[in-house]
Amino acid sequence: MGVFPIKSVIEFAIVIIKTLLSFLGLSYSLIKSDLFCQV
Repeated sequence: MGVFPIKSVIEFAIVIIKTLLSFLGLSYSLIKSDLFCQV
């Protein structure tokens, strides 16, 4: 194999970052709603 195509590596990283961001946003909204429910 040897050399990875940089473009595919960047696209793969973008997919991972989008997944992490959406997961963090979901967790944040869940935590926020839990806090509002407790108040």
